[in-house]
Amino acid sequence: MTHCDEIDRLRALFGPNTEVWPEEAVRHLGSCSRCQDAADARWSVEMRSPEGLDSKVEGSILDALAPVSPISSQNRVGTLLLLMSAAVTSVAILRIGSAGWHALNGLEATILFTIFGIGMVALAYNLASRMMPGSRIRVHPVVLIAAPLFCMFIAVIILFPYRVDPEFVSKGVLCWEIGFVAALASLILVTLALRRGYPSQPVWTGACVGALSALNGLVVLQIFCPNLERLHVAVWHLGSAVSAIAVGTLIGGLQRRRRQG
Repeated sequence: MTHCDEIDRLRALFGPNTEVWPEEAVRHLGSCSRCQDAADARWSVEMRSPEGLDSKVEGSILDALAPVSPISSQNRVGTLLLLMSAAVTSVAILRIGSAGWHALNGLEATILFTIFGIGMVALAYNLASRMMPGSRIRVHPVVLIAAPLFCMFIAVIILFPYRVDPEFVSKGVLCWEIGFVAALASLILVTLALRRGYPSQPVWTGACVGALSALNGLVVLQIFCPNLERLHVAVWHLGSAVSAIAVGTLIGGLQRRRRQG
């Protein structure tokens, strides 16, 4: 037989959750007015917030609220990234010239800039997806990063001749600097454009930002540089691209470390 003392003990152990009480105790609670009154009084006290707590919680939440605007669509973000890349290219060519463009024949220009264009479009829209948690990523970043560089390397080996250049290092360092600076300018703009997103894989996202910027630097170099020698382009032009990808990956790694505290 369940008594009122037993009800008090169950109430102290389990609170108002009568689902875990024995059936006999539940029946006693339903038939005993004393236990019902005691339960109503205690549970109402337990559910009552301390005086002033609700207003404090509400005030702390309201003070932290700030107006926000929705994140732009993936298509809009991807297009913005491509426009930024075009702006970097335009400013750079206005300052350093386009001798390289005039040195290319039609076949060389078509192949190289098709590789650059496809790679940049794929990376831009992949980055737009990466900045929105829950978006589907259709292509692995390794493919997006490596494929354009590999295709360019093969094209350079096939299209451009090899010749000994006594100024290989001095000319090469200049091209590396131009390509790397152009890529850094693009990287800064792309990072600013993506700052409102939240990538779930910051290291891979950083690598993709670096790859997009690297291709932008390669476009600038190919338009500027008239030295169409195979080793020069493979070492110094592609070297500037690899350097930009490394910087983007490093930034992504630092962001991941900051999240982890």
